[in-house]
Amino acid sequence: MLSSAWAQKTITKEDFSKQLKIVSKQFEIESYSLKFKQSVLLSEFEADKKPFFETDGQFLRGKNKEYRSEVAGSLTIQNNDAKIVIDSVSKLVLVFEPDSLFNPMTKPTDENNFPKATYTLTDTKEHSIYKIFYNSQLHEYESLEFWVVKKSGNVSKIILSMEADNYTGESIDDETVEQPQLIVDYFPIVKTKNNPSKFDISKYVILEKDHYVLTSELKDYTLDDLRYKEKK
Repeated sequence: MLSSAWAQKTITKEDFSKQLKIVSKQFEIESYSLKFKQSVLLSEFEADKKPFFETDGQFLRGKNKEYRSEVAGSLTIQNNDAKIVIDSVSKLVLVFEPDSLFNPMTKPTDENNFPKATYTLTDTKEHSIYKIFYNSQLHEYESLEFWVVKKSGNVSKIILSMEADNYTGESIDDETVEQPQLIVDYFPIVKTKNNPSKFDISKYVILEKDHYVLTSELKDYTLDDLRYKEKK
């Protein structure tokens, strides 16, 4: 919960979008490493604020479309030819066409689809906190906020909040209300030298004619190739 001592004001969609574009640029540079901590709070109303789930992750950006992300037992690698997602829990490998570059600030850019959305700005000593309330039952989240460090102008935290509801009720008599939150804390971006081997997928899959197959490294996994294929 935000301190009542912090100054909060309503801002326009244009002001929100302008700041969104500014902070998005920090993720558009090439060849960097970004570490983050991802946690889930079952309810923002909990006094102790102990995470229901917590994990560390790392994102590596290469050149052009190259990126690599590791978090919670899932490894994603993308190069200019394909993107693969390796799920060590389900032992499943998914293959996709390369997509647009990773940018955590792309999540709130769908605000254009929610005309009733409202926007706020909260100023603290160290952060400017921008928040969008979607005000729509069609959106999976109630709100999204991103914290901008005043000194550097970089994003340090993103919080996605779901609607308050009874998510964990074990019986019809359980009327407990929770509001789960996904919180991602970002550490400062570190510039790196480009290392092509980090984005090499041949350790896991190889292309045979027009389809990918698993290597012996993942012999116990199942592969699902979801790339677009033109109908013959």
